[in-house]
Amino acid sequence: MIQSSRLPAVLVLAGVLAGGGVFMYARQSDAAAAGASHLEELRNAIARPDATATKWMAYAKTLQDLKRFADAAWAYEQVLKMEPLSTEARLQGAVCYALTGNADEFFSFLRATKEAKPTLARDIFLRPEAHPYLDEPRFQALQKEAIAASMD
Repeated sequence: MIQSSRLPAVLVLAGVLAGGGVFMYARQSDAAAAGASHLEELRNAIARPDATATKWMAYAKTLQDLKRFADAAWAYEQVLKMEPLSTEARLQGAVCYALTGNADEFFSFLRATKEAKPTLARDIFLRPEAHPYLDEPRFQALQKEAIAASMD
């Protein structure tokens, strides 16, 4: 039986994997640059006095995609100043506040959400981002209030 060396195949495979890694790194760098450029465009759009809730929402979503959760939560609050009943801004704002790890801000936002949209507040408590907070009595009480208010 003749044994062939696997070395050429291993070298080819290593070359392909290395090339793929370089390609993926280049794509990530390009995506980061495009994201920064898009963010700058949106920042300029919301700086205008006639900035719309739609522009603020796009800005907030971009910040959220970049994992800048505190900034995104603040931007969602700006949307809510213009459109207080925006379900999407309330939901995504709550997600961002939860992901910041700031329990006080998350609680305050959820309390306001319970007043404006109790059913949404009830549903937010079911999301995985809210689960870490449910050990705290104040969140447990607010969840019960949201459930009760959503049944009215």
